[in-house]
Amino acid sequence: MNPVAETISVNDSARILMLKELVPGECGIIHSMALSAEDYTRLAGLGLCPGRRVEVIQSGERMIVRSGSTSIGLHSALATAVRVH
Repeated sequence: MNPVAETISVNDSARILMLKELVPGECGIIHSMALSAEDYTRLAGLGLCPGRRVEVIQSGERMIVRSGSTSIGLHSALATAVRVH
């Protein structure tokens, strides 16, 4: 069995998307982050980690997302590596 497919199908009702795919006003819950240890630690320190709710404020090459009361700017390459449902 493919472990990736198994991970994604844990909750069949949830559709897994790249954070970059959301448009301003849309929200998601971070499912996973396929980042280097350095980038993962940096984003987790800012409050972006699996299980956290995020809202897209601005999309494009330079995204702005909100998690709680914190707004964070992300390059689209990082937003591509963050999966939400």
